[in-house]
Amino acid sequence: MPKRCALGCSNKNSYHQFPHPEKKPDRFKAWVHIAGGKLDSPADYELYRKKVICDILFTDRDRNRNNRLNFLAVPSLHLPDKIYIIFN
Repeated sequence: MPKRCALGCSNKNSYHQFPHPEKKPDRFKAWVHIAGGKLDSPADYELYRKKVICDILFTDRDRNRNNRLNFLAVPSLHLPDKIYIIFN
């Protein structure tokens, strides 16, 4: 089964796994919020740990020299209209 972005994109670009919920809990929760999900049970954490997000949802500032996502990267481009996020 082909990968599909957690936001429903059907792009055939590269994908990024959700951050690890224990190592980067704030970033993980931000990604889940952006994907429109909720973390009500341990099963929800497992579900989103296995999901991916398209590379096109990240800005150039979210990448390091090797074109990998940096530690603070959060999807911010091409998001559904209903999502409003404010980050410092």
